[in-house]
Amino acid sequence: AASCRFKTAAELVIDELREGADCLREGSDKLSTAVKESEVDEEYELMKRIEDMIVPMKTAAVTLEEAGASIMQREDVVVVGKCLINCGEAI
Repeated sequence: AASCRFKTAAELVIDELREGADCLREGSDKLSTAVKESEVDEEYELMKRIEDMIVPMKTAAVTLEEAGASIMQREDVVVVGKCLINCGEAI
């Protein structure tokens, strides 16, 4: 007999936070590629602007992942909120 279980609201939120973090992480990888391409094209101002975006995007990814982990570990809402605030500030 097949078993079916629907995800809880918390599980759905955690999944979405992790998906968002993955997208931000992949975006930062694409930015690293764009830096190299800008250098080849001798677009140094563009290269610098793109470089300046990489660390904040990686920070946002990490803190968004931390928010999901905090929910999974049933940490206080203040901890989750702090992670989300840090993500927003990074971006």
